[in-house]
Amino acid sequence: MFYGAGAIGGHLAARFAGGGADVSVVVRGANLAGIRARGLTMQAPDETFIAQVTATDDPRTLGPQDAVVVTAKAPALASVAAGIGPLLGPDTP
Repeated sequence: MFYGAGAIGGHLAARFAGGGADVSVVVRGANLAGIRARGLTMQAPDETFIAQVTATDDPRTLGPQDAVVVTAKAPALASVAAGIGPLLGPDTP
């Protein structure tokens, strides 16, 4: 699961989903609406594809995750710290 789905988080989430992983992202605003409506588009010089991921702005809806990768920018880290708890289980890296 990726906390943040901008340029870096979105790219990684799409790659993982494209490789067959069950991927969730925590994202807000227009990005959330776009991912829910159209999937997560990954564009690279050699390929473009659309990955289907679970997208939410409320981490509580996802429950504990196998792993959490924080890809939010520094100014958002306080809100990430406040919201990440429900995603973390006893063995979640």
